[in-house]
Amino acid sequence: DRTTVMRGVVQGVNIMIVSYQKVPNKLKQEIRAGEVDQKVYFDGEAGAQMIGGSKTEIDSAELEKLKIESTIILYLELDHYGVKTNIVGVELVNKKPAYKIEMTLPSGTKWTQFYDKDTFLKVKEIKAINTPQGSFTHEILYSDYKVIEGLKYAFKITQKIGGQSMDFNVSSIKINSGLSDREFEIE
Repeated sequence: DRTTVMRGVVQGVNIMIVSYQKVPNKLKQEIRAGEVDQKVYFDGEAGAQMIGGSKTEIDSAELEKLKIESTIILYLELDHYGVKTNIVGVELVNKKPAYKIEMTLPSGTKWTQFYDKDTFLKVKEIKAINTPQGSFTHEILYSDYKVIEGLKYAFKITQKIGGQSMDFNVSSIKINSGLSDREFEIE
């Protein structure tokens, strides 16, 4: 299991994101933005989102993405999840060459990831987000990698959605802390 705590400020509002993940594919994410609390749950089969006291079930298209995003060891199990990959080429990310890899989910949804050509660390990711307000491109930049229990994790994450950029700093990562399956039960 893994617990990640990130903090940032967006338009003057303090934001804290706590992500809990457990093998094989369980996820709970708590987002606190000022006075607003949002939780996303995925128990391995079903998903739900809670905003305030209102609960919404996550539909099949978004559920597929959530199932794959919740998998800690996705890259070791691409075939199991039906994810196809294709190396598209090399592009510059922050003025450094990076391998551009297109991932295609079973539904046909495409994600693009970029890995530094020298370090092989993920430096960028592009996904489409579909909301009731429309579709948006979600770009995530990863940097400031640090070693936690023998693994490298990005400690600076910049998310760009539409014209808005949000910088987050990881304040802690805990590995194998013994998270209970109850942590992921949908409330």
